[in-house]
Amino acid sequence: RHLSEDRHRRITRHLSEAEPLPEGTSSRDRWRDVTWMVTAFNKNRKSKVVPGWLLCVDESMIAWTGNGCPHLSYVPRKPEPLGIEIKNLCDATSGVMLFLEIQDNKDMMARKRYRDGFPAAIATTLRLLECVSESRVSPNERIERLCAMDSWFASVACSKALWNLLKVRSIGNIKTATRCYPLQEMRWKLSTQQRGAIDIMECEDSKLWALGWHDHFYKTFVCNAGSSDLGEPAKKKRQRDDGSNFYKYVNRPEALQRFYEACGAIDQHNRHRQHLLKLEKIWQTKRWQTRFLYSIVVGMVTVDAHLMCAHVLPDRHSDSKESMARFVAKLTAQMMPEPIPRAPTASPAASLVRTCTTSSD
Repeated sequence: RHLSEDRHRRITRHLSEAEPLPEGTSSRDRWRDVTWMVTAFNKNRKSKVVPGWLLCVDESMIAWTGNGCPHLSYVPRKPEPLGIEIKNLCDATSGVMLFLEIQDNKDMMARKRYRDGFPAAIATTLRLLECVSESRVSPNERIERLCAMDSWFASVACSKALWNLLKVRSIGNIKTATRCYPLQEMRWKLSTQQRGAIDIMECEDSKLWALGWHDHFYKTFVCNAGSSDLGEPAKKKRQRDDGSNFYKYVNRPEALQRFYEACGAIDQHNRHRQHLLKLEKIWQTKRWQTRFLYSIVVGMVTVDAHLMCAHVLPDRHSDSKESMARFVAKLTAQMMPEPIPRAPTASPAASLVRTCTTSSD
């Protein structure tokens, strides 16, 4: 039968406490109540999902405004700015999450792998993409994976480290990490050109090049993949004075076409989880561990299943709000336990007839 509220609370309480601690979890870990969950998620994705060639790194937020959480991040640009921040890796082809990492304060993050030789952003990117490393694969057998990175991750040093250590190619948007990047020269050249124009500068000591694109304002990228040949034009939605819509097409190179195909994969995943599923707004709790459990095990896994079905069976599933609602309704119906059939009870008249027959015999 259906699970009672008291039993549900006891199950979630013991799940979040995780006693005894899983192997490899330190008793000093402030996130030990949920570390085992993230470790199991990453291990499952690595063993069950074969990533495609197009990847994306970004961040997700688990909304939490209460007390007790070891560390809260505040990111104003996010729809849910306050909560637990997670840096993640996503397969941009299907939209499935591949790797998660909880973000702690600066002192705790400085103790993690790769921090002894790299800054925080580069070390985080290396840890996320380590699960798809092809450094031990022969050049003829490599998939040549390409990762799209936003301005927090992207830099010239990060692109070099990804290729030298993991043999993963990258295209990143340069905004703040401008060291060794000809930002001013690139913008000066683009300012004299028309919209849709591109400019390329090749790095002398490595197979990297700076790519600039004039799209209403100047956008600069660092990449070691793709080409400067014209790809599919960017489709810009515009509105006329009478309210009707029309589209404007802007030329762009093939490298930027690949970048924009991948860079929004995690944002789309967050939208499905936070605004279509709305689990964090509907399912209330006073424990941050329970909120984390619901968001990862129920929220992210459900969205992954929906996006995988939309990718594998596009004729039956689509990436829309209505399709998501139908998928969740069908999934819930399949997961509900069937009621236990009861044995039929005999009527009083039948019992009387059986008693009379036995007495006459």
